[in-house]
Amino acid sequence: MPAISPDALRAARALAGLSEREVEEQSGVSRHSLEACEAGSPVALLTVARLRDFYAVIGIDLLGTIGVNTDFEYMVGARWRLPGEPGRADEGLDPEGVGFAFAAARGLLGWDQKRTAREAKLSHRQIGNLEAGGPSTKKSRDDLRIMFENKGIEFLGDRVNGRFVGVGVRWSSDADPIYLVDILPPDVEAEIIGRA
Repeated sequence: MPAISPDALRAARALAGLSEREVEEQSGVSRHSLEACEAGSPVALLTVARLRDFYAVIGIDLLGTIGVNTDFEYMVGARWRLPGEPGRADEGLDPEGVGFAFAAARGLLGWDQKRTAREAKLSHRQIGNLEAGGPSTKKSRDDLRIMFENKGIEFLGDRVNGRFVGVGVRWSSDADPIYLVDILPPDVEAEIIGRA
């Protein structure tokens, strides 16, 4: 079983709108282990599998493509499953309810709200409002989206019958790949290198 990118795990938690404590309570993975996974620190593969299964059960797919002849992982991210796909939790999100995709984009980058505000040239309060689906202007929404896109993030989802489906984020195909050796636990990395 391949390792899961810390970027995808952070994006998935933000997409689900869950705190570390809530993931711990619902998945059985300790906060310490969750923090380690999201930071890219070595953890047991069973822990990674539990997180993958937890997100699958609530309807979130962890995304990424591994090059067959390389150790690169491309287009890493997370998205809600589409209606009709197995495990889908609901039939889409209200148009006002997709602000958390901004939080998922921030999670993909591993940034806090303060850094995001600085990079987007917005206030910390504006970032909080945008992520919570609170009051915001079209300009602030556009500024934040453009900043994330310029950092290599692609927003996913389609509008169907006035609702958003398949909402998520991933690194765009133009973004730099993630090297698997940067996300594999050292024992697995050593085993792979030993086979080469």
